[in-house]
Amino acid sequence: MVIDVDNTEGKFMPGMTATITIKTTDKQGVLLVPNEALRFAPSFNKTKYDKTGVWVLQDGAQQPHRVDVTIGIIAEKVTEITQGDLKEGDKVVIAERGQISSVINDMRPRGPGRRR
Repeated sequence: MVIDVDNTEGKFMPGMTATITIKTTDKQGVLLVPNEALRFAPSFNKTKYDKTGVWVLQDGAQQPHRVDVTIGIIAEKVTEITQGDLKEGDKVVIAERGQISSVINDMRPRGPGRRR
């Protein structure tokens, strides 16, 4: 990809590199999950699923249960959830340590999401 930049001040020299971000979409108040949550499956799970899902640990539960979701915008570390039985405050599982699941993310709407 070639990007043309105004260099009238002569700040950019031949051979220099740059990193750019191209913002294609901006949304407010969306439900986001860490990308790791979409890849996680607990060791006890033997089922193959056709749909995308995340594992949620409810208060007092010993094991997480799976929730089917539909994803929207994918960013570097998080992904938008557009449909599914997932809500703000749900504890999404991203890893396992021995027999105990690690829960790191309380689902809360975050600021703008973007696709890279």
